[in-house]
Amino acid sequence: MQVSTQRAAKRLAPCTPCWEFQVQAPDMWMQYPADAGRCLEEAYQAWKSTCTVCIHQYEYVIDFRWMTQTNQATGKGRPIRRTEDTERHAADPDSDASDMQERDARQREMKQLSDWNMQLQEQLAAERDQHELDIARLRAAREMHQGAAGCAERLQWQRDHEFISHQQAEKAMKDEISSLNEWIANLQYQLDEERSQKEHVAEELRRLRHDFRSEQVGMSVCFL
Repeated sequence: MQVSTQRAAKRLAPCTPCWEFQVQAPDMWMQYPADAGRCLEEAYQAWKSTCTVCIHQYEYVIDFRWMTQTNQATGKGRPIRRTEDTERHAADPDSDASDMQERDARQREMKQLSDWNMQLQEQLAAERDQHELDIARLRAAREMHQGAAGCAERLQWQRDHEFISHQQAEKAMKDEISSLNEWIANLQYQLDEERSQKEHVAEELRRLRHDFRSEQVGMSVCFL
């Protein structure tokens, strides 16, 4: 692993991206290991705003918007940079300024994309909250409707029960009146039978009295 940019540039082929982190300000930089460098370059080319790389036993969060790395264990941050075409840089110092401008433009664009993504996330969260609020209101309205329906059902059941009870009471009253009418009719029949028997007995008594008188008259005539 090389410490200075110039020593690292001698090792790199032209147009090969090189990722470095700052060891000591202002000019001491160290190149990332090959695996970590490839991971950074893939994330950078994919327009990701952040990625995570593992170097030895530590994990680092890389933020391309601010070109920084942060040790997840210690929270310590360092600047990072990406260089290209090291031979051209060595021959043409003006290329550093051009690369810096290009890198700054890339970082600004990535920051704009990140801000836009954050706005979309906030909008999505607001829409999700509104959706949950609408669901809560709908659930409350459904529960209220179910409560009103249950109350109406209980009231209807009570009315039906009262109606049935009234019908049963009316039927019982009608049955009692019918039974009473039958008893009265039976009693009237018995009275009529007794009256008929009494009339028959009275008629028989009258006949016997008439016959008895007739016999007495006949006997009186015979004695004369």
